[in-house]
Amino acid sequence: MDESERLVAPSLSTLAFERLENAIMQGEIKPGERLSESGLASRFGISRGPLREAIGQLEGRRLVERKYNLGARVVSLSNSDLIDLLVIRESLEGMACRMAAARLSTAQLGQLENMLVGHAKSEEVQSGRGYFQGRDDADFHQVILRECGNPRFRPVGYRTLFPFAALPPSGIDAPRSTSRRPSGAPRNRQGA
Repeated sequence: MDESERLVAPSLSTLAFERLENAIMQGEIKPGERLSESGLASRFGISRGPLREAIGQLEGRRLVERKYNLGARVVSLSNSDLIDLLVIRESLEGMACRMAAARLSTAQLGQLENMLVGHAKSEEVQSGRGYFQGRDDADFHQVILRECGNPRFRPVGYRTLFPFAALPPSGIDAPRSTSRRPSGAPRNRQGA
């Protein structure tokens, strides 16, 4: 058998990370909520070892914070924190969008526009509860970061800024990303 055909199953810690991240992003686990290792291990049917690794990965992504004698909790952002992050994200995404718009074909730009229309129709956006933040090719922002031609944008955006803007609101009145195309960009190749 050729080594390139080998299937590799994700580790338990990877699966736990993905489930926890999804639960946080969907608001199932609320900002500020304590992450009980024993409860989560029981819920996922795994031991605490892989769960601790998953929580550590979330801590590295800054979605979870550990406090001495209090354990791990989902981050809770203030209005000021969220606005600061969104200002940085807007600047970086605008630059990435300008770079991607110069590289993408008209057909690819049409696909991005269709993606935005699909996002806008999501139940979360329609109800005002939040914004659809998909993974990889299912998310407008990730496609823009990938297509901008600068490989350093993607890790910065995905690991540092995107998770926070996608968190469900916790009494925060700050504006949330809507991914609306301002004044014809990127179709007019102007960026955001």
